[in-house]
Amino acid sequence: MAAIATGPTEVDRKLHLVVLEASPGRFTSLIGLARSIEQSKLAEFSYRRSDRTEFANAETIRVYVAFAREIGILDENLGPTRPKAQVRSLDNFQAWLSDLVGRYLDDHGSSQQQIADAVRHLLSASPAELPSQEKVRVSLSSPLPPLDFRMCLRIMALLRPHFVGLVSRRVVLVPGVFTA
Repeated sequence: MAAIATGPTEVDRKLHLVVLEASPGRFTSLIGLARSIEQSKLAEFSYRRSDRTEFANAETIRVYVAFAREIGILDENLGPTRPKAQVRSLDNFQAWLSDLVGRYLDDHGSSQQQIADAVRHLLSASPAELPSQEKVRVSLSSPLPPLDFRMCLRIMALLRPHFVGLVSRRVVLVPGVFTA
């Protein structure tokens, strides 16, 4: 299977980099691994601001390292849970990542069906509610932490588009737009 075309700074690319940089016993803390990645100033953790390339700080990168450990990409010793040779290619990593995230969601009461049911419930409520990520998340029986849920949905939208589609649009509701 060919790698799914994702942007160079998308969450899958960041997590892939985390796995490739991880090494059991080399780092004693999440922030230690994050600082090592920060010092490398790699494109995956870059962004543009005022026509300049900036790089994420260690605390921002630590969030991705913690998420990688939470979903089972990294073990407690901050080593990959699969040999790097098996996930060095992006296509192999993406397949593994989407499988892990799918299982993680299932194991935490947030399966594709449970998410779909929460969306249907919100839309059929009286009055109907917009199914934002946060409203869907809190509608689940045992909601994941907001950041974990958001990252999981982003990964699944990127790597398994049939799982969920994410749309982010600013909506301004003006009085009189919706009437009952």
